[in-house]
Amino acid sequence: MKRAMSMAIGAALAFSVAGAAHAATTSGKVVSSDTMSNTLTIQTDEGKRVTFLKDDATKIEQNGVTVALGDLKPAAKVTVTSDEMPSDPTTPVLATRVQVDEMVAAAATGTAPAESADYDSNETPVARHLPRTATPLPLITLFGFASLAAGCALRVQRRAS
Repeated sequence: MKRAMSMAIGAALAFSVAGAAHAATTSGKVVSSDTMSNTLTIQTDEGKRVTFLKDDATKIEQNGVTVALGDLKPAAKVTVTSDEMPSDPTTPVLATRVQVDEMVAAAATGTAPAESADYDSNETPVARHLPRTATPLPLITLFGFASLAAGCALRVQRRAS
């Protein structure tokens, strides 16, 4: 009986701890993007510079459309998701996903603005997609607590019989 209880508690703790290892997100503006070294350097909203590595699995998207690393121009607003929180500004962190929140204005890049079919020039722009801010952490934590409750229920049932 003690073995079953300790296994149930261990499973509950494993689910809870697994939830703590969730992805880290960093928001800021692009400082530079280097296609030769596959790196993206951003200045965070707190003023720190962080460099991220891009590999073949890294997704760079704007409104659900894939964007190339070379298309990210300085001052573009991005949110980078990585498996670990950047701690040392000199050590690049592998990015798993880059969400482009806002590209730079045409005046800053020297190119003509593209016409948008989303709104008329007299109307306010309408967002087509909501930002992806959800994380699986609450669900994993819920499974952990459910496992813990199931273990306690089994213990009470076995003691009653």
